[in-house]
Amino acid sequence: IYDCLCITMCTHVILCVPLAFLISLMGLEEELRASVDDMLAHYLFEDAIFLCERLSDEFGGLPNVLHLASCYMRAGRFGTVCSYLKAVCGHVLTGPFEATSTVEWRLRYTYIAACVQLKQYDVAKGCFDGMDRVPTHGMPQAALAAMKAVCYAGSPASDNYALHAAASCPSLL
Repeated sequence: IYDCLCITMCTHVILCVPLAFLISLMGLEEELRASVDDMLAHYLFEDAIFLCERLSDEFGGLPNVLHLASCYMRAGRFGTVCSYLKAVCGHVLTGPFEATSTVEWRLRYTYIAACVQLKQYDVAKGCFDGMDRVPTHGMPQAALAAMKAVCYAGSPASDNYALHAAASCPSLL
């Protein structure tokens, strides 16, 4: 019984899982993420979305939420990005940004990029507060500044500039 993890409810053992199986599951998440990245690299967006949805459902967590949102962005499903991120992690997207987590910064950046693509400038404006004050560990401040300029200017010429700036950082989307 020492090499098993037992899940109990009240006083009854419901499930007894070998630790070796749990360790293999821990590696599975990284393998699935690598498969999704490979699919994205080969422009298999719908396959990547399908697998990433399963990954996010099975393992949860903000990194998997970001990965799925990135898949939706790459597939051009900007409305889906907005609704998904609002539903799953709306608390990260609104209000002053105080966290130092790179994942939370990237989630907000992805949400802003989707809003700019949909020309929902007022929604995006509410997400900028505090993002420029947080250390971003190499995140693209220039692209963020360009999207901010678009949201406050709202001109088609600045639209193209911001979208080009955001597209220059595909590792974030």
